[in-house]
Amino acid sequence: MPLTPGSWTYDEQRLQASFGTGAASFALRCDRQNRQVQLLRPGVTTGNVMRVQTTETTRGFPLSITPDSSATPYVNLSALDPLLDGIAFSRGRFSVEVPGLPTMIMPAWPEPARVVEECRG
Repeated sequence: MPLTPGSWTYDEQRLQASFGTGAASFALRCDRQNRQVQLLRPGVTTGNVMRVQTTETTRGFPLSITPDSSATPYVNLSALDPLLDGIAFSRGRFSVEVPGLPTMIMPAWPEPARVVEECRG
């Protein structure tokens, strides 16, 4: 499958890597205090699972919704979760699926790896 159009940016203040063509369509955000990485997929979902596929693994996670006005679907992972290594070091790409939203195929660029490393301290 072809890559989703867009590119990665890194926000050092928010400890966040965002992917998209303007507004972020996907983001990884570090919660350093709790040593967790949030995977966020803005949009209206019709389900309750986020599926992430890397070169090595495919896993599904129950979705939560941010309590702010954006109501963004997300999952929290321990900063030590091996899936984050899979995202950072996947062979060229990884995908994220959320029901009701287009599947995203994103390149494994350095920005997601930086979020993971910052969160691990």
